[in-house]
Amino acid sequence: PEAPTTCGNSDGLCNGLGSCTKQPEGQPCGSALSCAMGVQTNQDSCDGTGTCVDAGTTSCGPYQCSATACKTMCATESDCVSNAYCDDTQACQSKKTNGDGCGGANECLSGFCTDGVCCNSGCTTTCQSCNLPGTGGMCTTVAKGQDPADECMDAFLCDGTTGANACKLPD
Repeated sequence: PEAPTTCGNSDGLCNGLGSCTKQPEGQPCGSALSCAMGVQTNQDSCDGTGTCVDAGTTSCGPYQCSATACKTMCATESDCVSNAYCDDTQACQSKKTNGDGCGGANECLSGFCTDGVCCNSGCTTTCQSCNLPGTGGMCTTVAKGQDPADECMDAFLCDGTTGANACKLPD
């Protein structure tokens, strides 16, 4: 008999075909299951004929490694790689680009979710918007006479500029 991890002789008995009985198919051998830098090294196994078969590696995709294997779900952002976020279903999803719909800054590559879309900035000045048609998630000054975010009070509307005095009564 030989150690099971060698895939060699299993019990020292003959197999009836002129050789010794080998470790069974599926017996763990060689490299153990491990995970590092987003790549899982799969557990090698015997093929039943005396050979240890390399099981290769698996990319963890948007997930980080756990102690020995790729994570398969997330509880926090730290369970996902840097260009992914943990969604409400506990799945790591690729971060979105500017102009894509979002529910929080963690979903965006830029780090800004403004006016419901991933944006190039926080767009925090009065009469600026990130979800205007054709802007592709770029913070843009709201056109004169409009107020899509209802930032101006009463009958005031944006005057085509930004800042503290951007809201004016219409002409």
